[in-house]
Amino acid sequence: TLDMQLVFGNLDAPGVITGSAPDAVALHERLAVAFIAFARTGDPNCPAIPKWEPYTLPRRKTLVFDNTTRMQDDPRGAERELFNKVPFTQFGT
Repeated sequence: TLDMQLVFGNLDAPGVITGSAPDAVALHERLAVAFIAFARTGDPNCPAIPKWEPYTLPRRKTLVFDNTTRMQDDPRGAERELFNKVPFTQFGT
């Protein structure tokens, strides 16, 4: 997936769509540090990113990794609401 090439820094590998422009390298550095912090401590918070707040259903706060990494309430909320109206059956249960 797109995030794995950014986490591991494989920005110049064949077929990678992120490219290796300075903004992609900066995003890789933030993501990699957060993944390392999570692997070491179970907590992704580190100086490279804003405080990653716990997810709750009322606010749906999500850390968005982009050119500007930020906490955002319910990103893509409109899309989520649209799909909430679609009936879903989990097969095999």
